Amino acid sequence: MIIIILLSTKKVDNKVNEINTKIDNKVNEINAKIDKNDVTINTKVDNKVNEINAKIDNKVTEINTNIDNKVNEINTKIDNNVIDLSKKIDANTTAINNVNVRVDGVKGDIAGLTKRVDRHDERLDYLHDNIVDNSTRISANEDDIKKLKRSNWHYNH
Repeated sequence: MIIIILLSTKKVDNKVNEINTKIDNKVNEINAKIDKNDVTINTKVDNKVNEINAKIDNKVTEINTNIDNKVNEINTKIDNNVIDLSKKIDANTTAINNVNVRVDGVKGDIAGLTKRVDRHDERLDYLHDNIVDNSTRISANEDDIKKLKRSNWHYNH
């Protein structure tokens, strides 16, 4: 009877070993599938990250182009304003010189000439205020451009 029990125990041990081998093989198969899935998932994630980074780069380039275009547009407006102001100043200087010549050539009607000079003084005051106002605006635009360039620099770095 002891021999039968020993043989039975041997069969049980063999069966346990067979089951353990099957379990080990199944675990190895599952681990291999997990590893393969990890590689597939990581590849997909990397591809998606690269796609998103490309979109971000394109958007940054678009934003920088828009900023550059706006800065150039503002600079053109400033340049045109300066040219217009210079033309107006030149025209007014010519008008003042013409008034001076007339005053020198006229020997009467000092009251009339005084009124004309007063009107020109008012016009000069008005133009001076416009020049100061435009100069302030130009300075503000230059400050805004500097801020845009700094914020663009910070955005890109």
